[in-house]
Amino acid sequence: MQPTTRIQPYQQVTTQEVCGFSIHIHQVVLFERCTVAVNTYDINNNLVNIQMLEISGDDYKAWSSDDAYITNYVASKLGFDIVHSSTEPASTTPANTPTNTPTNTPTNTPDLIPFNG
Repeated sequence: MQPTTRIQPYQQVTTQEVCGFSIHIHQVVLFERCTVAVNTYDINNNLVNIQMLEISGDDYKAWSSDDAYITNYVASKLGFDIVHSSTEPASTTPANTPTNTPTNTPTNTPDLIPFNG
């Protein structure tokens, strides 16, 4: 591995839109705290960032066995709004597909004459 060249601190700011996250348990200290890795993803499900988040004290105790609690807790701490299935973005397929049905039906049908040829 190539060694890292040290530089003076440099402020580099980038902005990326994230559309989802996953949570992975990193460390647990029973009855005390938990550290989780939060992976964030873009619209194409590409990994954008990984950040560590510690849950401790009353927040850790409130977790109990409810995984939805930890998902909501992480979303709240990171300022994310969870999209529930009823509010997910609409598909690109139109809700009402137009149909071509005739509005007038013929009242007289022509007589068919056999062809003798």
